[in-house]
Amino acid sequence: MPETRIVVKLLTTSAVTTLIGARLRQIQRKTDWGTSDSITYQRISTDWSNHSTGTSTLGFARIQIDCWSSTPLGARTLAAAVRAALSGWSDTSGTPDVTMCHLQNEQDMPPGPDGGEEATEYRISQDYFVQFSS
Repeated sequence: MPETRIVVKLLTTSAVTTLIGARLRQIQRKTDWGTSDSITYQRISTDWSNHSTGTSTLGFARIQIDCWSSTPLGARTLAAAVRAALSGWSDTSGTPDVTMCHLQNEQDMPPGPDGGEEATEYRISQDYFVQFSS
């Protein structure tokens, strides 16, 4: 699936790894990461292109990337590094081929943990539209 290619891209982009090291994980953060900058990701949806003779190998995925930090500035800095790495990126040298990756939406997520308590982490969520072929 294309999220595997995105993980490799992020972990080979020095502007990203300078901020997170290897703290990148599917869906949930590790508790021992504490307030360190990190990234989580998940595939939100996949649509397959169909034609008159059946399903093709062309797919379209929506991948959500969450950039976490202990400060609002840290979250914005990490989100900018991820955006620079992924938006407009394509790579047909691996499997699956990623023929297009574009940022569709970016938003600040509410700080936690509960209303009235001081925020301990900040998150910016990005949705990428990824065209791929398996």
